[in-house]
Amino acid sequence: MLNCIDNAKNIVIEKLPKIYSQELIDYLFYDFYTKNEYLRNNLNISRNTASKYLHSLSKIGILIEEKVGKEIIYKNSYLYDLIKTW
Repeated sequence: MLNCIDNAKNIVIEKLPKIYSQELIDYLFYDFYTKNEYLRNNLNISRNTASKYLHSLSKIGILIEEKVGKEIIYKNSYLYDLIKTW
């Protein structure tokens, strides 16, 4: 598990250094998915900032966007890959 977190952290640091924070990485590995609202509330950021973070993380493969009804959820691809190997 720690290897997954370290890999994701290194990718975010390399590809998205402006949005990197340890708090963000910790939050992303708290649960299998997130939504804009959850990210906003947990990191105390604006809706636009949360959208920017989520879309950027999706572009680099950390998160997977999925539309569920009217909402978009963001699944942590590293956690899903981890449970597939068990």
